[in-house]
Amino acid sequence: PLCNAVAGISDSAGMLAELERANLFLIPLDSRRGWYRYHHLFGDWLRYELDKSDPETIPQLHARAAAWHEENGSLEHAIEHVIDSHDTGYAAELIERYLSDWNHVHWAQAARWLAKIPDDVVAAHTLCALGRGRYAMARGDFSGGWNWIEVAEAAITEAPSDLRPMLEGISGLYRAFAELVMGDAEVARVKALEVAAQERAAQSTIFAMAIGIAGISTFWMVGALESIPLLREGSVSRAEHSLSDNGITALLALAYAEIGDWAGAEAAAATAFALPPNPEWHRYPDDMAAHFATGKVLVARGSREEGIAKIQMGLEKARGWIEPLFVAYGCLVLAEAMTDYSGKRALVREARQILETSRIQGRTMDLVA
Repeated sequence: PLCNAVAGISDSAGMLAELERANLFLIPLDSRRGWYRYHHLFGDWLRYELDKSDPETIPQLHARAAAWHEENGSLEHAIEHVIDSHDTGYAAELIERYLSDWNHVHWAQAARWLAKIPDDVVAAHTLCALGRGRYAMARGDFSGGWNWIEVAEAAITEAPSDLRPMLEGISGLYRAFAELVMGDAEVARVKALEVAAQERAAQSTIFAMAIGIAGISTFWMVGALESIPLLREGSVSRAEHSLSDNGITALLALAYAEIGDWAGAEAAAATAFALPPNPEWHRYPDDMAAHFATGKVLVARGSREEGIAKIQMGLEKARGWIEPLFVAYGCLVLAEAMTDYSGKRALVREARQILETSRIQGRTMDLVA
Protein backbone atom coordinates (compact mmCIF):
# COMPACT_ATOMS: atom_id res chain seq x y z
CA PRO A 1 0.00 0.00 0.00
CA LEU A 2 2.84 2.44 0.74
CA CYS A 3 4.37 1.89 -2.69
CA ASN A 4 0.97 2.32 -4.30
CA ALA A 5 0.43 5.60 -2.46
CA VAL A 6 3.88 7.03 -3.24
CA ALA A 7 4.10 5.90 -6.87
CA GLY A 8 0.43 6.48 -7.67
CA ILE A 9 -0.11 2.92 -8.94
CA SER A 10 -2.22 -0.06 -7.87
CA ASP A 11 -0.08 -3.13 -8.67
CA SER A 12 3.08 -2.57 -6.61
CA ALA A 13 2.80 -5.96 -4.86
CA GLY A 14 3.12 -7.82 -8.16
CA MET A 15 5.98 -5.59 -9.30
CA LEU A 16 7.87 -6.14 -6.07
CA ALA A 17 7.44 -9.90 -6.29
CA GLU A 18 8.73 -9.84 -9.85
CA LEU A 19 11.74 -7.75 -8.89
CA GLU A 20 12.56 -10.16 -6.07
CA ARG A 21 12.34 -13.18 -8.40
CA ALA A 22 14.66 -11.40 -10.81
CA ASN A 23 17.17 -10.93 -7.96
CA LEU A 24 17.34 -7.18 -8.52
CA PHE A 25 18.84 -6.29 -5.15
CA LEU A 26 15.43 -6.38 -3.38
CA ILE A 27 15.43 -7.82 0.14
CA PRO A 28 12.22 -8.91 1.93
CA LEU A 29 11.94 -7.69 5.53
CA ASP A 30 9.25 -10.11 6.72
CA SER A 31 7.98 -13.60 5.90
CA ARG A 32 4.72 -12.29 4.38
CA ARG A 33 6.59 -10.22 1.80
CA GLY A 34 4.78 -7.12 3.03
CA TRP A 35 7.90 -4.97 3.41
CA TYR A 36 11.03 -4.81 1.29
CA ARG A 37 14.16 -2.73 1.00
CA TYR A 38 16.80 -2.40 -1.67
CA HIS A 39 20.42 -3.28 -1.01
CA HIS A 40 21.83 -0.13 0.59
CA LEU A 41 24.27 0.69 -2.21
CA PHE A 42 21.66 0.07 -4.91
CA GLY A 43 19.14 2.19 -3.03
CA ASP A 44 21.68 5.01 -2.74
CA TRP A 45 22.34 4.79 -6.49
CA LEU A 46 18.60 4.96 -7.32
CA ARG A 47 18.17 8.04 -5.10
CA TYR A 48 21.16 9.64 -6.75
CA GLU A 49 19.72 9.00 -10.21
CA LEU A 50 16.33 10.43 -9.24
CA ASP A 51 17.95 13.51 -7.73
CA LYS A 52 19.91 14.04 -10.94
CA SER A 53 17.05 13.40 -13.36
CA ASP A 54 13.95 14.76 -11.59
CA PRO A 55 14.78 16.55 -8.31
CA GLU A 56 11.44 18.42 -8.19
CA THR A 57 9.61 15.12 -7.75
CA ILE A 58 11.47 14.11 -4.58
CA PRO A 59 9.62 16.41 -2.10
CA GLN A 60 6.30 15.31 -3.63
CA LEU A 61 7.17 11.65 -3.11
CA HIS A 62 8.14 12.33 0.50
CA ALA A 63 4.88 14.21 1.05
CA ARG A 64 2.89 11.20 -0.22
CA ALA A 65 4.89 8.86 2.00
CA ALA A 66 4.33 11.15 5.00
CA ALA A 67 0.58 11.22 4.38
CA TRP A 68 0.43 7.43 4.15
CA HIS A 69 2.45 6.91 7.34
CA GLU A 70 0.34 9.45 9.22
CA GLU A 71 -2.90 7.79 8.11
CA ASN A 72 -1.54 4.39 9.15
CA GLY A 73 -0.34 5.41 12.61
CA SER A 74 3.39 5.56 11.94
CA LEU A 75 4.05 9.06 13.25
CA GLU A 76 7.84 8.89 13.45
CA HIS A 77 8.17 7.79 9.81
CA ALA A 78 5.68 10.47 8.81
CA ILE A 79 7.84 13.13 10.48
CA GLU A 80 10.98 11.92 8.70
CA HIS A 81 9.27 12.12 5.31
CA VAL A 82 7.50 15.43 5.84
CA ILE A 83 10.81 17.03 6.86
CA ASP A 84 12.32 15.72 3.62
CA SER A 85 9.35 17.20 1.75
CA HIS A 86 10.45 20.63 3.08
CA ASP A 87 7.02 21.40 4.56
CA THR A 88 8.43 22.67 7.85
CA GLY A 89 5.13 23.99 9.19
CA TYR A 90 3.47 20.60 8.79
CA ALA A 91 6.59 18.94 10.20
CA ALA A 92 6.35 21.09 13.33
CA GLU A 93 2.70 20.11 13.75
CA LEU A 94 3.60 16.41 13.59
CA ILE A 95 6.53 16.90 15.97
CA GLU A 96 4.11 18.64 18.37
CA ARG A 97 1.91 15.55 18.23
CA TYR A 98 4.93 13.32 18.92
CA LEU A 99 6.05 15.49 21.85
CA SER A 100 2.57 15.48 23.38
CA ASP A 101 3.40 11.99 24.68
CA TRP A 102 6.21 13.60 26.71
CA ASN A 103 6.90 10.41 28.70
CA HIS A 104 8.00 8.40 25.68
CA VAL A 105 9.95 10.94 23.65
CA HIS A 106 13.22 9.75 22.14
CA TRP A 107 15.06 13.01 22.76
CA ALA A 108 18.07 12.52 20.51
CA GLN A 109 15.70 11.81 17.62
CA ALA A 110 13.41 14.73 18.50
CA ALA A 111 16.40 17.07 18.68
CA ARG A 112 17.55 15.94 15.24
CA TRP A 113 14.10 16.73 13.83
CA LEU A 114 13.86 20.09 15.59
CA ALA A 115 17.30 21.12 14.31
CA LYS A 116 15.86 20.94 10.78
CA ILE A 117 12.96 23.28 11.57
CA PRO A 118 13.57 27.05 11.28
CA ASP A 119 13.59 28.95 14.57
CA ASP A 120 10.53 31.05 13.68
CA VAL A 121 8.49 27.91 12.98
CA VAL A 122 9.62 26.29 16.24
CA ALA A 123 8.72 29.48 18.11
CA ALA A 124 5.12 29.20 16.92
CA HIS A 125 4.72 25.71 18.42
CA THR A 126 4.92 25.58 22.21
CA LEU A 127 5.95 21.94 22.61
CA CYS A 128 8.60 22.29 19.92
CA ALA A 129 10.04 25.30 21.74
CA LEU A 130 9.96 23.40 25.05
CA GLY A 131 11.63 20.47 23.34
CA ARG A 132 14.44 22.71 22.10
CA GLY A 133 14.81 24.12 25.63
CA ARG A 134 14.82 20.74 27.33
CA TYR A 135 17.43 19.30 24.98
CA ALA A 136 19.65 22.38 25.28
CA MET A 137 19.63 22.23 29.08
CA ALA A 138 20.36 18.50 29.14
CA ARG A 139 23.50 19.22 27.13
CA GLY A 140 24.55 22.08 29.41
CA ASP A 141 23.47 24.94 27.13
CA PHE A 142 21.58 26.74 29.88
CA SER A 143 21.36 30.14 28.19
CA GLY A 144 19.95 28.56 25.03
CA GLY A 145 17.50 26.52 27.08
CA TRP A 146 16.43 29.60 29.03
CA ASN A 147 15.70 31.50 25.79
CA TRP A 148 13.57 28.69 24.38
CA ILE A 149 11.57 28.38 27.58
CA GLU A 150 10.74 32.08 27.37
CA VAL A 151 9.68 31.59 23.75
CA ALA A 152 7.47 28.65 24.76
CA GLU A 153 5.82 30.60 27.56
CA ALA A 154 4.92 33.36 25.10
CA ALA A 155 3.35 30.83 22.71
CA ILE A 156 1.10 29.08 25.26
CA THR A 157 -1.70 31.62 24.86
CA GLU A 158 -2.00 30.66 21.19
CA ALA A 159 -2.23 26.92 21.93
CA PRO A 160 -5.57 25.04 21.90
CA SER A 161 -7.37 25.48 25.23
CA ASP A 162 -7.46 21.72 25.94
CA LEU A 163 -3.65 21.56 25.73
CA ARG A 164 -2.87 24.60 27.86
CA PRO A 165 -2.90 22.86 31.29
CA MET A 166 -0.32 20.32 30.09
CA LEU A 167 1.76 23.03 28.41
CA GLU A 168 1.64 25.23 31.50
CA GLY A 169 2.74 22.32 33.66
CA ILE A 170 5.67 21.42 31.42
CA SER A 171 6.74 25.04 30.92
CA GLY A 172 6.48 25.66 34.68
CA LEU A 173 8.67 22.63 35.28
CA TYR A 174 11.40 23.81 32.93
CA ARG A 175 11.11 27.38 34.17
CA ALA A 176 11.88 26.02 37.64
CA PHE A 177 14.90 24.13 36.31
CA ALA A 178 16.09 27.17 34.36
CA GLU A 179 15.89 29.30 37.47
CA LEU A 180 17.75 26.62 39.43
CA VAL A 181 20.75 26.60 37.10
CA MET A 182 20.80 30.19 35.85
CA GLY A 183 18.57 32.44 37.86
CA ASP A 184 17.18 32.41 41.39
CA ALA A 185 17.21 29.05 43.17
CA GLU A 186 14.60 30.24 45.65
CA VAL A 187 12.27 31.12 42.78
CA ALA A 188 13.03 27.65 41.38
CA ARG A 189 12.10 26.05 44.70
CA VAL A 190 8.80 27.91 44.95
CA LYS A 191 7.90 27.21 41.31
CA ALA A 192 8.80 23.51 41.52
CA LEU A 193 6.75 23.07 44.69
CA GLU A 194 3.83 24.83 43.02
CA VAL A 195 3.96 22.54 39.96
CA ALA A 196 4.37 19.45 42.17
CA ALA A 197 1.32 20.44 44.23
CA GLN A 198 -0.75 20.82 41.07
CA GLU A 199 0.33 17.42 39.74
CA ARG A 200 0.46 15.44 43.00
CA ALA A 201 -3.02 13.94 42.70
CA ALA A 202 -2.28 12.67 39.20
CA GLN A 203 1.19 11.41 40.19
CA SER A 204 2.23 12.34 36.66
CA THR A 205 5.69 12.45 35.15
CA ILE A 206 5.54 16.21 35.57
CA PHE A 207 5.07 15.64 39.30
CA ALA A 208 8.03 13.24 39.37
CA MET A 209 10.28 15.80 37.74
CA ALA A 210 8.98 18.79 39.71
CA ILE A 211 9.32 17.19 43.15
CA GLY A 212 12.92 16.30 42.30
CA ILE A 213 13.73 19.88 41.29
CA ALA A 214 12.06 21.05 44.51
CA GLY A 215 14.37 18.71 46.43
CA ILE A 216 17.49 19.97 44.65
CA SER A 217 16.66 23.63 45.20
CA THR A 218 15.72 22.95 48.83
CA PHE A 219 19.08 21.25 49.36
CA TRP A 220 20.93 24.32 48.11
CA MET A 221 18.72 27.03 49.58
CA VAL A 222 17.35 25.61 52.85
CA GLY A 223 19.24 22.57 54.07
CA ALA A 224 19.99 18.89 53.70
CA LEU A 225 17.49 17.72 56.31
CA GLU A 226 14.61 19.62 54.72
CA SER A 227 15.49 18.33 51.24
CA ILE A 228 15.48 14.62 52.13
CA PRO A 229 11.69 13.96 51.94
CA LEU A 230 11.48 15.77 48.59
CA LEU A 231 14.54 14.05 47.11
CA ARG A 232 13.38 10.65 48.35
CA GLU A 233 9.94 11.15 46.79
CA GLY A 234 11.51 12.40 43.59
CA SER A 235 13.85 9.42 43.38
CA VAL A 236 11.03 6.91 43.88
CA SER A 237 8.62 8.67 41.55
CA ARG A 238 11.16 8.98 38.74
CA ALA A 239 11.93 5.27 39.01
CA GLU A 240 8.23 4.41 38.90
CA HIS A 241 7.84 6.43 35.71
CA SER A 242 11.08 5.06 34.18
CA LEU A 243 12.49 8.59 33.94
CA SER A 244 16.16 9.53 33.99
CA ASP A 245 17.21 10.06 37.61
CA ASN A 246 19.09 13.30 36.81
CA GLY A 247 21.18 13.10 39.97
CA ILE A 248 18.23 13.10 42.40
CA THR A 249 19.25 9.86 44.13
CA ALA A 250 22.91 10.91 44.29
CA LEU A 251 21.95 14.21 45.92
CA LEU A 252 19.74 12.27 48.36
CA ALA A 253 22.86 10.31 49.35
CA LEU A 254 24.72 13.57 49.90
CA ALA A 255 21.88 14.98 52.00
CA TYR A 256 22.01 11.88 54.21
CA ALA A 257 25.79 12.24 54.51
CA GLU A 258 25.46 15.89 55.53
CA ILE A 259 23.26 15.01 58.49
CA GLY A 260 25.50 12.08 59.49
CA ASP A 261 23.13 9.27 58.41
CA TRP A 262 25.94 7.12 57.02
CA ALA A 263 23.77 4.05 56.38
CA GLY A 264 21.24 6.13 54.47
CA ALA A 265 24.02 7.78 52.49
CA GLU A 266 25.59 4.43 51.60
CA ALA A 267 22.29 2.91 50.50
CA ALA A 268 21.28 5.89 48.34
CA ALA A 269 24.78 6.15 46.83
CA ALA A 270 24.74 2.45 45.95
CA THR A 271 21.40 2.95 44.20
CA ALA A 272 22.77 5.97 42.32
CA PHE A 273 25.87 4.10 41.17
CA ALA A 274 23.71 1.19 39.94
CA LEU A 275 21.48 3.37 37.75
CA PRO A 276 21.82 2.86 33.98
CA PRO A 277 23.96 5.46 32.20
CA ASN A 278 22.32 8.43 30.55
CA PRO A 279 21.99 8.48 26.76
CA GLU A 280 24.85 10.13 24.92
CA TRP A 281 22.97 13.40 24.36
CA HIS A 282 22.31 13.81 28.09
CA ARG A 283 25.59 15.05 29.58
CA TYR A 284 24.68 15.53 33.24
CA PRO A 285 26.86 13.28 35.47
CA ASP A 286 24.08 11.66 37.54
CA ASP A 287 26.38 10.02 40.12
CA MET A 288 28.51 13.11 40.83
CA ALA A 289 27.01 13.87 44.25
CA ALA A 290 27.14 10.17 45.18
CA HIS A 291 30.94 10.35 44.98
CA PHE A 292 30.89 13.25 47.45
CA ALA A 293 28.54 11.31 49.73
CA THR A 294 30.60 8.11 49.62
CA GLY A 295 33.77 10.07 50.29
CA LYS A 296 32.25 11.71 53.36
CA VAL A 297 31.14 8.29 54.64
CA LEU A 298 34.60 6.79 54.14
CA VAL A 299 36.31 9.70 55.89
CA ALA A 300 33.87 9.48 58.81
CA ARG A 301 34.66 5.78 59.17
CA GLY A 302 38.42 6.27 59.19
CA SER A 303 39.30 5.55 55.55
CA ARG A 304 40.49 9.08 54.84
CA GLU A 305 42.67 8.47 51.79
CA GLU A 306 40.04 6.32 50.11
CA GLY A 307 37.42 8.93 50.93
CA ILE A 308 39.54 11.76 49.52
CA ALA A 309 40.02 9.80 46.28
CA LYS A 310 36.27 9.34 46.00
CA ILE A 311 35.60 13.05 46.58
CA GLN A 312 38.24 13.94 43.99
CA MET A 313 36.41 11.73 41.48
CA GLY A 314 33.21 13.64 42.18
CA LEU A 315 35.01 16.97 41.85
CA GLU A 316 36.48 15.92 38.52
CA LYS A 317 32.97 15.14 37.27
CA ALA A 318 31.76 18.49 38.59
CA ARG A 319 34.51 20.34 36.74
CA GLY A 320 33.43 18.61 33.53
CA TRP A 321 29.87 19.85 33.95
CA ILE A 322 28.55 23.42 33.80
CA GLU A 323 27.09 24.30 37.20
CA PRO A 324 29.72 26.12 39.31
CA LEU A 325 27.79 25.43 42.51
CA PHE A 326 28.74 21.76 42.41
CA VAL A 327 32.40 22.64 41.85
CA ALA A 328 32.37 25.03 44.81
CA TYR A 329 30.63 22.47 47.01
CA GLY A 330 33.06 19.73 45.95
CA CYS A 331 36.00 21.98 46.83
CA LEU A 332 34.56 22.46 50.33
CA VAL A 333 33.89 18.75 50.83
CA LEU A 334 37.44 17.94 49.75
CA ALA A 335 38.88 20.68 51.98
CA GLU A 336 36.98 19.25 54.94
CA ALA A 337 38.44 15.80 54.30
CA MET A 338 42.06 16.92 53.86
CA THR A 339 44.57 17.42 56.64
CA ASP A 340 47.02 19.53 54.63
CA TYR A 341 46.34 23.13 55.71
CA SER A 342 47.69 24.81 52.54
CA GLY A 343 45.59 22.45 50.39
CA LYS A 344 42.53 23.27 52.46
CA ARG A 345 43.08 27.01 52.05
CA ALA A 346 43.51 26.73 48.29
CA LEU A 347 40.25 24.78 47.93
CA VAL A 348 38.27 27.16 50.15
CA ARG A 349 39.71 30.12 48.21
CA GLU A 350 38.62 28.50 44.92
CA ALA A 351 35.14 27.86 46.29
CA ARG A 352 34.82 31.47 47.45
CA GLN A 353 35.94 32.83 44.09
CA ILE A 354 33.42 30.62 42.26
CA LEU A 355 30.56 31.64 44.51
CA GLU A 356 31.36 35.34 44.39
CA THR A 357 30.86 35.31 40.61
CA SER A 358 27.95 32.85 40.62
CA ARG A 359 24.32 33.83 40.26
CA ILE A 360 23.35 31.18 42.79
CA GLN A 361 25.13 30.86 46.10
CA GLY A 362 22.58 29.48 48.54
CA ARG A 363 23.85 28.10 51.78
CA THR A 364 27.14 27.06 50.17
CA MET A 365 28.49 30.56 50.87
CA ASP A 366 27.67 29.98 54.55
CA LEU A 367 29.82 26.83 54.39
CA VAL A 368 32.70 28.90 53.02
CA ALA A 369 32.39 31.30 55.91
